[in-house]
Amino acid sequence: MISNIFNSKGIHVGTVTGAAILPRYLVRMGIKGWMVWDRQARAPARLGRDGRPVIGLTEEQAREIRDELDQNHIADGELGLKAKK
Repeated sequence: MISNIFNSKGIHVGTVTGAAILPRYLVRMGIKGWMVWDRQARAPARLGRDGRPVIGLTEEQAREIRDELDQNHIADGELGLKAKK
């Protein structure tokens, strides 16, 4: 199976051959606004050197950050390694 990967704006960011792969980062509604959820850590995603959680955002902000994190995740090769297993 061939899977095409698109970001929230519909831009093609990659193609993976093999099993379908779930994105690492999700946008979820929190108690106070939107957050970016890290599936691997099973917690809110963290940014910066201080590791501040990505919470309390507008939905648009959360989607933009998620797209950036997913792009970096793909560029680092982590997604490709999981696809080959």
